[in-house]
Amino acid sequence: MQRGLLTRNVCTLIDAPTPRSQEVEPLTKDEARRLLEAASGRRNAARWVLALATGLRQGEALALAWPHIDLDAGTMAIRQSMTRVRYVHGCGRPSTCGMRPVACPQRIGHGPELADVKSRAGKRVVTLPAPLVAALRAHRTAQLEERLAVGSVWWTEPQAPKGKSWDLVFRQPDGRPVGHKRDHADWKALLADAGVRDARHARRQAHRSQPAAAAQGAGEGRHGHPRALELPADDEHLQPRRARTEQ
Repeated sequence: MQRGLLTRNVCTLIDAPTPRSQEVEPLTKDEARRLLEAASGRRNAARWVLALATGLRQGEALALAWPHIDLDAGTMAIRQSMTRVRYVHGCGRPSTCGMRPVACPQRIGHGPELADVKSRAGKRVVTLPAPLVAALRAHRTAQLEERLAVGSVWWTEPQAPKGKSWDLVFRQPDGRPVGHKRDHADWKALLADAGVRDARHARRQAHRSQPAAAAQGAGEGRHGHPRALELPADDEHLQPRRARTEQ
């Protein structure tokens, strides 16, 4: 249509197929423990403790910022999400370029961007279990040490939109945000190292069943990395209190 060869979008004449819902099987407690053991010693190990304990969406976890976490109170506010800016044509003539924006030689854009959470209900405050608070404290210390080590190479944070912050909890070694693809690759590598099945959406589903207790039972190991602990027979006291939605 952009080239003027069609006057009507023929795709609108076809009924889209109804997607089949896929039942998600949460991780077992043993699988969660193995993941935590495999995460021990990795950079950003707290990323996976947080995922298994709280079930944050990927974009919410990558956009989590220190100003939105109160470690003394043991709470974190979910106020923003990480999105990817899509490429757009930079040639000024998209109708005659003949290429998709990502292939345009003069393409512009791309990169991380802070956005609102998916819905009003997604804007919430989550109570953190004590072991996760300890893991985040250790992670904060390790991150500050990394920043001092690289000095001026550390990523310069751009000005954030009102109510948002680029002071991110999870970063690359030079301070830049962790991208969705890199985060996904790290998750796949962790699954492989732990010998755990490739469970789709397992990070979000795990906290709804027994594996959450394993994640919340992770204490602080060497260098601030989490380690799995033995749980008592009754582990309900480790479950975080129900999150409240911000008004």
